[in-house]
Amino acid sequence: MAQGKVLQLKITLQDVNDQPVSREILVPDTVRYDQLHAIIQILFNWQNAHLHAFRPSNDTKVEYGIVMADDDFGLVETKPEGEFTALPDLKQGPVTYVYDFGDDWQHEIELTDTLSYDKVVAAGYQQLPVVINGSGAAPAEDSRTADEQVAGTQYDEQAINAQLMKLMSWWN
Repeated sequence: MAQGKVLQLKITLQDVNDQPVSREILVPDTVRYDQLHAIIQILFNWQNAHLHAFRPSNDTKVEYGIVMADDDFGLVETKPEGEFTALPDLKQGPVTYVYDFGDDWQHEIELTDTLSYDKVVAAGYQQLPVVINGSGAAPAEDSRTADEQVAGTQYDEQAINAQLMKLMSWWN
């Protein structure tokens, strides 16, 4: 692992009918919004089939996502997510990740701790990103607008980390 800091993030899916749905992950402090998007897709077993955006709580005039030239959305400023690290915004408060503007899956991303790489390695984690905890089943994609929310994927730490390991080649 590279030197620097590791962020512990808690990502909670908002407004789900059943039990709370959350995932806790460790990521490098250099994680960009585009990388965080890819991680969240794996954490909640989404299929990356819809638009998404990150909205920092500290600046409601800025949104990170896919930049589209469309003034009808009323966005003050959309920034390309691949150019910005999430840490400065997370230090200021939670960041909201919205996935699928039709189903409007809103996730609150909260910075819960900053750790040294040495502490992470000593805890037995050899890769980043890595999921370390979770609860609840993520709803199936495109299920919010159905008559009944369809249960999706149960939290499976081993399966998620296997997918995250495949993602690691993308980090470089």
